[in-house]
Amino acid sequence: MYRGGMGGEPQVTPAMVPGTGGITLSPGRIDAEEGRVQLQIYDPAVASEGATAASLVLDVSTKPLISFVWIGTILVVIGIGMAFTLRRKDVATIPIEG
Repeated sequence: MYRGGMGGEPQVTPAMVPGTGGITLSPGRIDAEEGRVQLQIYDPAVASEGATAASLVLDVSTKPLISFVWIGTILVVIGIGMAFTLRRKDVATIPIEG
């Protein structure tokens, strides 16, 4: 949890991850201009003496035109469904000789 203080330093309360044995997450540096957030992970099971800090870099971005991809996917699925339905009707009308 992040709380801004009145003229002081912000107060950050780490978030506990349920079912992990005490692992906590807290935000580190936040760079709004670059769109980056550093996430700090603390695992009490790992020895802290002499340990080197590990880092994980994630690139989170928004794709404004991704909705067109989803619309295209839905149209393709609808087209496949229509093709199966029409093919089934055509095959049902073929007379069986016998």
